Amino acid sequence: MDQFPDDHLSSEGIWEKLSQIAVKGAAYDSRERQPQPKCSEGIRTVLLHIHGLLDKREHDSRLIWLHSTAGVGKSAVAFIVAERMRGLQVTGWATKEKQFAGSFFSRTQTKRCTTEYFFATLVYQLARNFPSIRKDVIRAIREDPAVLDPDTFLHDQMETLFLSPLQKLRFRLRDSAPLAFIIDALEECPSKTELADLISLLGQAFREPDLPAIQILLTSRSDPHL
Repeated sequence: MDQFPDDHLSSEGIWEKLSQIAVKGAAYDSRERQPQPKCSEGIRTVLLHIHGLLDKREHDSRLIWLHSTAGVGKSAVAFIVAERMRGLQVTGWATKEKQFAGSFFSRTQTKRCTTEYFFATLVYQLARNFPSIRKDVIRAIREDPAVLDPDTFLHDQMETLFLSPLQKLRFRLRDSAPLAFIIDALEECPSKTELADLISLLGQAFREPDLPAIQILLTSRSDPHL
């Protein structure tokens, strides 16, 4: 069955469908993540180092992977970095828009312990932060409504929901700091296969020549499969 009946192919209908599928609890400041984790003294040096990397103005993409044992404050670092990125904006054609999106995994939440909703959630946040590309997201979904089905191959979701909208930002962001994506607690996704596919696809994004500069902060425990 089609994701959208013919009478729901309006822009508003497609955006509403994406809004329903995106996992609101995966946002860094959602109620599901209250109270926010605290940052230990020992990891503050790491936090300063990450801030330094993200503050660099070079137009190079980079992936930062913070991994360690449980309880040292990795999620706190992700939250603090997200808070800082929320305050940064880039100048668009007519508006000032925020330059980050994030997704926080959780083993105890059904839709946050799988990668099935990952790219829909990420692009929803991206389009909210960059309203001027919302029409490109909607157009991509209209051309392939099935991409919002959680059973769609993750690669196809990435191509349609993530890479295509980012390509629209390349020209606009050529003189801006890189986009930042924060992905916390990878180990909370119990499927090793799903995680391997996701990490491989994120690495692939760095090899795409038509994307703006992006920075990805990953956090996880130092588990053998990660």
